[in-house]
Amino acid sequence: MSDTVTAFLERMKNKNLSSAAQVGVGALRPPTISIKGNDFLAIVGDSETKIADHDKKIGLFIDIIVADMNPSLSKIYYAGEYDPKATEYTAPDCWSDNGVGPSATALRPQSETCAACPMNVWGSSINKQTGKSSKACNDARKLAVILADDPQGQVYLLRIPPASLKNLATYGKLLDHNGDQLNFVITRVYFESQGVLAFERVDYITEAHVPTLQRSEDKWAWIVGSDDKPRQGALPAPEKVAQIAGPKPSLPADPNRQADVQTAEAETEKRRRRTKAEMEAARAAEEAPKVVPIQRDTAPLADDEIPAFLGRRGTTGFGMTTPTPADSGMSAALTAALGLKTK
Repeated sequence: MSDTVTAFLERMKNKNLSSAAQVGVGALRPPTISIKGNDFLAIVGDSETKIADHDKKIGLFIDIIVADMNPSLSKIYYAGEYDPKATEYTAPDCWSDNGVGPSATALRPQSETCAACPMNVWGSSINKQTGKSSKACNDARKLAVILADDPQGQVYLLRIPPASLKNLATYGKLLDHNGDQLNFVITRVYFESQGVLAFERVDYITEAHVPTLQRSEDKWAWIVGSDDKPRQGALPAPEKVAQIAGPKPSLPADPNRQADVQTAEAETEKRRRRTKAEMEAARAAEEAPKVVPIQRDTAPLADDEIPAFLGRRGTTGFGMTTPTPADSGMSAALTAALGLKTK
């Protein structure tokens, strides 16, 4: 690798287009590489030139060097039906290259912001060929490229359509993994299927490419639309930030009010304690065993009834009774039967 190429790569190493690939269409059309009809055409003004080479394995292809890329996805919206037979360029009704809202030069803006636009949601259009839901406003990635075999030639706009964005992101990721960048390599672009582009690294840039890349730097913004400004009023919607409850603002201390508050708090605590004690007492009463008192005759006895009462009850004291003496005849019989000795 020559000193010129090395110096260029060193100066451009912070412009990592490979990473940008992983993450528009102005009123004036820049020189463009068209992929209409699965062919590669160089369009400059009203002139169209076929520029594709052919390979038996992959078919038509072009080898390019990516000079720059718009970091924002571009948006393009046509209100009318797409006419594949149209031969003249028609400006879109609404478009954006700024990542915020309709361009200041958009003919018929559809919304103040792209995020809030009804044409920028899935289901706003139906693909007539597949019958699947899609967006009426299409996404695209704008690249500024030069042809590898025409190092001193034109810088073109290559617009990567929605169905090819995933392939471009995968390619950029692969280059990053290998320590390469889009603007350091020659990339082969070919058709994977109808209207879908594929990308492959074939070589590194040469010394012949460096002067054109340096000379074209001032034109890249216009080509990829990175200098596009949103129309007045098209501002991004503010992000919703979760509200976190914080401490309530404190007021200046008021001695009288503070005393009232303390008194009220003391009364509340007293009522709380009293209520708790009452509840505990009621619970204890409910859980205590039920004692049924013995019903006794509490009428006082007459003096002449007391001896008879005591003899009937055999009572000599509280809880103590005197047994009735046994019959003398029965006692003698039991003594003889048991062989008990008598004094």
